[in-house]
Amino acid sequence: MFEIGRELKRFFQPAPPRDGLSLGDAALLELLDLELLAAEAKASDVASGRIGERDKPRRLIESSGVWLEFARRTGDAAALRKAAACAEQAGRLARDEGRSQVEAQALCAQARAGLVGADLFAEDGLHAAADHLLKHAAETPEVQALRAVAAARLALGGADPVALHVAAQDLAAVLDDRRLRLADSQRVGLRLEQAEFLTGAGARLADPALIGEALGILAGLISALDGAYNPILLARAQERRALALIKLAEMRGDAAAALGALDALEAALDLVAPGHSPMDWARLQHGRGLAQAALAEAGEDERAFLKALQAFGQSLGVVGKHQHLALRAVVVQDRVACLVRRAEARGDLYALDEAEVALRCELAALKSPPDPIAWAVFQLNLARIYEAQAKARGRDRGEHARAAEALLAALDVFSEHGLRSLADLAATDLERLREAAV
Repeated sequence: MFEIGRELKRFFQPAPPRDGLSLGDAALLELLDLELLAAEAKASDVASGRIGERDKPRRLIESSGVWLEFARRTGDAAALRKAAACAEQAGRLARDEGRSQVEAQALCAQARAGLVGADLFAEDGLHAAADHLLKHAAETPEVQALRAVAAARLALGGADPVALHVAAQDLAAVLDDRRLRLADSQRVGLRLEQAEFLTGAGARLADPALIGEALGILAGLISALDGAYNPILLARAQERRALALIKLAEMRGDAAAALGALDALEAALDLVAPGHSPMDWARLQHGRGLAQAALAEAGEDERAFLKALQAFGQSLGVVGKHQHLALRAVVVQDRVACLVRRAEARGDLYALDEAEVALRCELAALKSPPDPIAWAVFQLNLARIYEAQAKARGRDRGEHARAAEALLAALDVFSEHGLRSLADLAATDLERLREAAV
């Protein structure tokens, strides 16, 4: 009887004043620029640390969400650690208070921090860590959804066709579950995860149907989102749509798909400024580079190659100084690949030498010890440069041997880490080199 009385008193007691501009509403965060978002994160710390706060675990979960959004937009590792720490503290307090549902929410917040960290820094171990955390949470629809996301990402890393199809089915089942009640921003975020996974799986399996499914999901999101209230979410949806169209363009040599991707990216760039969300803006510029490169390859258009290189350069202007960001390595690799394709189209040996120098500079700049997978991808690009140099010269001056050496090294790394699709790519290139030498 007394317990019920205390709970009723707690329920009807007026809420204390809230700090910050969002007043705890996560949907308002994307309207804040970086300066205001940083102030919001500090205000959330004040709110969660206030003496006499009635529901400290929930305030900590809110604080984790603000810091996570700041980390996602800036690539700031310290902000990401802060988001994870707030969620971890919230989970401990909720567990001590015997509040299993709140503890599950805190574990979900901690898992989301892990998933964002895996995106930003290419730390695949964070996917497994997120999955491990969620196994200790109460079985709620949100927990099941995030667990399906983590499993899908792990399946995408292994590239096993059966595992990919199973992960796609599991992810669709949990996201279509009517019991899944989340804030709109979290619901849209999960759908974006689903679309990104389907695009990646479709590219790995060379299955346009999976990419078409992703495009259908994204079309629904884009029609439902309002750029006046959800500029960043809408821009992210447009970016995912553009990347899906680029994959189709690469599969089919379809210039119309690449043009559609450019339209989506231009619409997204109208929504996001580099000062509002640097990481999103850099991703959009990277997407523009990929779309222009696809157009250039379809028509061997020198202007499109130059536009692609310009877009990659703008993206590097944001992420180029951050060695730890996964996006930086991806943009560098795609820029070098674009330089190689342009040089091949022109038969330009000087441009190939420029691409080799750029790639070797990036190899030298890799952190020590280097990420073995990033290093191996660089070896794939080096092998392609060596082959193109031999072709441009009209004779082999040791380039084929150097290409074979680079491909063997890459194949060893990909095989050791279970990256089957990349290992197959290296093996195919190596076999082509051996046949050409016969």
